[in-house]
Amino acid sequence: MNNKIEVVQTYILRNEKEVIKVLTPPYDYVENKFLFGLAIVRSNNLYGLIDENGNEVCSSMYSYICHPDKWGYATVYDSNKRCGIYSFKTRKQIIEPKYKIIWGYQEEYNHFIVQAPNGKMGVIRPDGCEIIKPQIYNLIMSKPDGIYGFEYGIAFVENEDIPLHPTRGCIDCDGNEIIKLQPAGPSAKFWNEFYELRNKLSKRV
Repeated sequence: MNNKIEVVQTYILRNEKEVIKVLTPPYDYVENKFLFGLAIVRSNNLYGLIDENGNEVCSSMYSYICHPDKWGYATVYDSNKRCGIYSFKTRKQIIEPKYKIIWGYQEEYNHFIVQAPNGKMGVIRPDGCEIIKPQIYNLIMSKPDGIYGFEYGIAFVENEDIPLHPTRGCIDCDGNEIIKLQPAGPSAKFWNEFYELRNKLSKRV
């Protein structure tokens, strides 16, 4: 991981003020800016990372590396199009690429919403701990037609294990069912209970 890159006149890396390095193959692509002190590089159609001194921080192992968010978290993809998270700040892969989708980091709750290849959704912390394993819920949203994730510490959930007979409920950030899963339908009782709880919690914010 600390392989020194030989310097030759091929690619130019810049920060906002100056030329940092001119780098050689094996890279066939070098991004022209640093983010959190790292630049994305590509070799043989696989992506990795180097630092401002030209040192290889992450070998070319991913099929794609997205730009990091403001917390330094970047979605990375393996050859099977499974995604994980790499931290540009700690310079480590923190979540193994095994998910179908990972939604943006929710700072308030210190977690990501994920979807596994089986279509189930779950919750995982940046340390890789799955708070809610993607085994039960097909949907975890702040509310119907809301965002994927939590709001006021709760989320609307659905389970579709029985075709044509989905169930729905409400959970907190630890996966506790605040409103037990129950048959979905036009029942006003569930929606009254759900929105009454949301309104109550919103007043605490």
